[in-house]
Amino acid sequence: LDILVNNVYAGVDTLAEHYKQQRSYWELGPDESPGILWDSVNRVGLRNHYICSVLATRMMLDYRNELNQEVGDSSKPSEPQRPGLIFNISSFGGLQHLFAVVYGVGKCAIDRMTADMAVELKERNKSVVVMSIWPGLVRTEQIKRLAGGTEVTGLDINTHSESPELTGRIIAVIAKESQKDLMARSGRTFIVADVANNFGIRDIDGRAPVSFRSYKMLLHMAGWKRLAAFVPAFLKVPYLLLKPASPRF
Repeated sequence: LDILVNNVYAGVDTLAEHYKQQRSYWELGPDESPGILWDSVNRVGLRNHYICSVLATRMMLDYRNELNQEVGDSSKPSEPQRPGLIFNISSFGGLQHLFAVVYGVGKCAIDRMTADMAVELKERNKSVVVMSIWPGLVRTEQIKRLAGGTEVTGLDINTHSESPELTGRIIAVIAKESQKDLMARSGRTFIVADVANNFGIRDIDGRAPVSFRSYKMLLHMAGWKRLAAFVPAFLKVPYLLLKPASPRF
């Protein structure tokens, strides 16, 4: 096994209902309990990301140990070994409140899991890299259905969203980097739009994605749409200002 992308999630409908009803964390539906709400949002996502990462790491290490043994038994010169790659799809919701408490906690936990797995892998000198990936608003079929073709969190889904393919494109580019560059990424968080812009990658519709670090995007989310129209997309909140909230960038 060379690459694992943890992206499975089942909490969209539940979160959409809470967001629509503007419920706080203590306000639940008549058939809900805190535990049921937690599991519906984080069981398939956070829990399974951890399980799959554990099992994938074992497979990646076993495979690379086998390769090392084969090289040791061969007289041919060996090529530099590529590390195993684990990409955890997370969210801006791990940095600030978004949708619901259970959502933010789950995403923050994924980012922390990523960072701590990287620590243990580095301590044991293991050739596996793990990183968190933050897409923007993604135009999945489910999101388009729930948005009704209009807005989600103040953003027009037709102009401020990304295709699912964009995340795949930046993962494909990262996976081709040198071993040194990959190891330097381990434990860190990367924003899809920023990586895409750094590599000159366009979305499937030809547009350059706009990072949610962009003041233009933030103004749209805050409802200041007229002001946002005059702000260029390349003006962004510096990573230096994000580090106090999340030191994993």
